[in-house]
This record gives sequence, structure tokens and C-alpha cells, in this order.
Amino acid sequence: MNIAVVDDIENDRNLIVQLLKEYSAVSRIHMDITEFESAEELLDNFRSYSFGFIFLDIYMNGLSGVDAARIIREKDPDIVIIFLTTSDEHMPEAFSVHAYDYIGKPADKERVFTVMNECIQSRFSNTNEPHLTFVSERTQISLPYNSTKMIRTSNANYLEITDKNGDTYETRMTFSSISDTLLSDNRFLLVIRGILINMDYVRDIHNGICVLEGNISLPINVKKSKELEDTWQNYKFAKIRSRRKLRRLL
Repeated sequence: MNIAVVDDIENDRNLIVQLLKEYSAVSRIHMDITEFESAEELLDNFRSYSFGFIFLDIYMNGLSGVDAARIIREKDPDIVIIFLTTSDEHMPEAFSVHAYDYIGKPADKERVFTVMNECIQSRFSNTNEPHLTFVSERTQISLPYNSTKMIRTSNANYLEITDKNGDTYETRMTFSSISDTLLSDNRFLLVIRGILINMDYVRDIHNGICVLEGNISLPINVKKSKELEDTWQNYKFAKIRSRRKLRRLL
């Protein structure tokens, strides 16, 4: 689990890091904790899906935690943001960026442990969404399947993985090491050798071309073009029927 701790006061930052390490030891959940002294430093080093949690001080010199959270939310809508604050004065504004919770400063061990327990249970116990985990630019990325738009070969033993926001990650992995796993999920379709797409992001398949959201045009296997188009159409109609059934149940 990758966690960022952002606070311009060293003592407050050290305290949160220490409490998180204690929680890691007690819960037996491995944590890689990265410290940042400012919101600007965080944003300079931030990549979508590189962190699962961010502990973010609201009041900092320069960019505030709330303003930083707004920028982060545009890049990574799934990240858990927990604010650190000495006052609840700006809590309504803070929660407008869909923060999970807040912790008063100086941080209290019981409060940190409670927030982490609730957050992990909420985030991981009640969802079956699998994640694609890989290393890109020395950073471990955990990308949910439903946020994975496309995987394709780059150079030998390298892959380009594109997320729903259009961000691309390069990782040193073989295509088969990922495709063999993803093809067991009915959202993913091999359109041609070395290119795997998530059908949730397909806008059209015709004339030997697959068009994804973001105006991404990809070649497809011409000999299997009819089969690929039928697979996508059947998937699309199955989703529509599933939604209609759900609405009737509700």
C-alpha cells in the first residue's frame, strides 16, 4: 500500500508517519510511506494511481491542501484523501473534494487507527474490483481494471498501459504476463496481437479500426473484424440489459 504524507511542519509529519508505521505493524499491512514538505512537492511527483492514500495538511505555506486535493481529484478520482488540520473551520470546503475523513493535529494514535480501520474496510472489503499492479518510473502503480483503457506492446519487454484519463505508463513486462490475466475478465478484448482494450471505452469498431474514448484509433485483426465487432456489440447489449434489470429491482 503506497501512502503519501504531506505537511510542511516536520514534527507533525513525523508523528503521522510514526503512527502509520505502528498501524502497519499491528495490522500486518505493508505500507510504503513517502513524505512531502509541501503541496507543490507532492504535485511535482504525483502520478495517477501511484498512491492509495494521501494524508494532506490543509494549512500550508504556498498551495493549500484543499487546492491540491482539487488538482489530484482531476487526475485520480479513486484516491483516498484524509485531511490533517488544527481547525474544522474549512471542513465543508475540504469535503467538497470528496475527502474520506480528517484527523486533528497533533494526531492521536487512537484516531489514526480508527480512520485507517474504517477506511481500509470501506475501500477494500466491500469491493471486488481487481487491480492491475505494475512498476512505472520506479513507482508502483495499482490501477483498477475499470480504470484501465488499453494495454499495448511498446519496445521489447515493455508495455504501454493507458488509464481512463488518458495517462500512459510504461512498464517493463511482457504482454502475455498481463493479457493472460486480463482476458479472464469479460471487459477486455484482444483486438490484434499486442493490443488489449477495455470494451467499456470503445466508441466504435468498423473498417478494421477500433476507436476508443479520447479519439484513440487502433488497428484490429482484419480477418477477425466481424468476430471482434460482434463481441463488442454483444458485450454492450449485455450491459444495457443488466442495467435495465437492476433498475427494475430498485
